[in-house]
Amino acid sequence: MRTCLPCLRQINRQAGINSLDPVSPLRFARDDIYIDAGINRLSYLTYVINFGKLLSVILLINFSYFPGDNYNTPHKISLFLELSKNKMESRGRKEKNMNKSTTASGGSAASVKMPTILELLEAGVHFGHQKGRWHPKMKPYIFTERAGVHIIDLEQTLVGLEKAANFLHNVAQKDGVVLFVGTKKQGQAIIKKYAEAMGMPYIIERWIGGLFTNFSNVGKLVKKYRKLIEETQSGALAKYTKKEQVDFNKEIERLHRFVGGLGDLRKIPEAVFILDAKKEKTAIIEARKKGVPVVGFCDSNINPELFDYPIPANDDAVKSINLIVGLMSQAILAGKAKQEKTQ
Repeated sequence: MRTCLPCLRQINRQAGINSLDPVSPLRFARDDIYIDAGINRLSYLTYVINFGKLLSVILLINFSYFPGDNYNTPHKISLFLELSKNKMESRGRKEKNMNKSTTASGGSAASVKMPTILELLEAGVHFGHQKGRWHPKMKPYIFTERAGVHIIDLEQTLVGLEKAANFLHNVAQKDGVVLFVGTKKQGQAIIKKYAEAMGMPYIIERWIGGLFTNFSNVGKLVKKYRKLIEETQSGALAKYTKKEQVDFNKEIERLHRFVGGLGDLRKIPEAVFILDAKKEKTAIIEARKKGVPVVGFCDSNINPELFDYPIPANDDAVKSINLIVGLMSQAILAGKAKQEKTQ
């Protein structure tokens, strides 16, 4: 005699066994219940195995596709379960067509490979902030909201990445300078690594007030720092007393902290890349006053109108920062390579 699954659940409830308890594993009903009900054990075992397979797939999706660094909550959201197969296929076709069109137009996609939606998901790019902290002008870039957290539309992210990469590629191709600004703790090391690899100036400690609006005075600090470094390397400071040398070393350390990343910056840069617009308000205000194009992360709590080239993305997760800054680095290096070939 076979019994349907609802009947088995009722028998388990009578036996005091909760088969759907998420804490304890699935357990079989007691032997006396099986005997009394005349249930075929093989049939029940088949139900348990099928349910276990479904549960393992759900857990695999929830905990492997969403490794966001700052969202270790029990509300792991699976967009793969929400999006139907047709929607995912249509997104894939749009993404494929986008790459074909940019390659044909000679954009940066020809030399820089754009990430896929899956790669963006794995990096946690789609996670925004809590619903109560969002900026209303970010509505076109929000895909949905789950568990009180906004989910960024990754199609919009790909579009923003495409435009930003093309722009920075063209700037580098014309021998332009891009200033990278990222004073947020989790992004400091990433900004420094990629900026040094590109040979571009960067700021990771604190924005220097007047860098754009009063560049002549700030440029004096940069020249002073370079002069002290040259004198130290040449041994010109050895003629001073020990106390004076200690004072020089302290001054070098102080200047290195604030202007050390600016390197040989002799003019206002052609573009500025911003990691967190909330922390770099002054930098954005000065850039807009001087007409310097602004590129950068635009999280769900940021006004996208502050940017000339906004990239809707998570600006808190380390993987998200590393992915997007690395992509911008590839675009700039590709532009530099083209510029060297033309010379």
